[in-house]
Amino acid sequence: QQYNSIGNLLSYLPMAIWLLLPIAIGWGLWKRNREHVLLSLWSFMILLAANPNWLRFPGSGALSNFAVVIAAYLPAGIILGAASGWIARDLVKNNRIWKNVLLTTVVCAISLWGARQRLYDIHPDQHALVTRPDTLAASWIRENVPEEARFLVNSFFAYGDSLIAGADGGWWLPLLTGRDTTLPPLPYGSEQGLRPNYRLWVNELTQTWTRNGITHPDTLEMLSQRGITHIYIGQQQGRVNYDGPHVLQAEQMLADPHFYLVYHQDRVWIFEIIQ
Repeated sequence: QQYNSIGNLLSYLPMAIWLLLPIAIGWGLWKRNREHVLLSLWSFMILLAANPNWLRFPGSGALSNFAVVIAAYLPAGIILGAASGWIARDLVKNNRIWKNVLLTTVVCAISLWGARQRLYDIHPDQHALVTRPDTLAASWIRENVPEEARFLVNSFFAYGDSLIAGADGGWWLPLLTGRDTTLPPLPYGSEQGLRPNYRLWVNELTQTWTRNGITHPDTLEMLSQRGITHIYIGQQQGRVNYDGPHVLQAEQMLADPHFYLVYHQDRVWIFEIIQ
């Protein structure tokens, strides 16, 4: 239930949109507009796909409410746009020039205001996984670290503690460097893995180092068993969408002989594990 909770709807769209959306849907149904009806029905079916338990069907968890609602702006924009078009058509149907000019001015003004408001929703300093220091570190890795290297990266438990997600640029290392990490893409929880119980196997490592610490003998043993050769701490220090206590800390590894610092620039740290 925690995994599939929607949360605060105002985190996804403004209150005005949520209030106008059912009115626009009802208007489209009343007008019997085929495209409008199909899109509204499709949106409802997607919501049902995320909540099959409403109809006592199996499959809960395959699609989350979060994934549905975070994309709600797509059907909402089309449905409200269609309703706005109907209003505009009625306003200018007598072909008065001044009405056309006024309507165009109002639409442009609202669009510019909305675009400006959206700029305040972007916080790359808080939510960007990859930063420029991470891309510089990735270039260094491609040139100086063997291709068979494997990195431990920052991660945290999400979706009701069922999966682990990345919290800094380390999550992008496979794409940026071609090197393997301990953190697969997020769909690993619903896809067939490389081994039996793959999801539990992936989660086990994060459970171990967050519970015992990175320098604990059990953690070091597991790192060795899994062929992990390096540790990467990104510019965001494991704090993207995570404010908990468990992050990889360079200070601990600098004081432990099992870790050798091979790269440090800005707030990016790369350690080689000494077996």
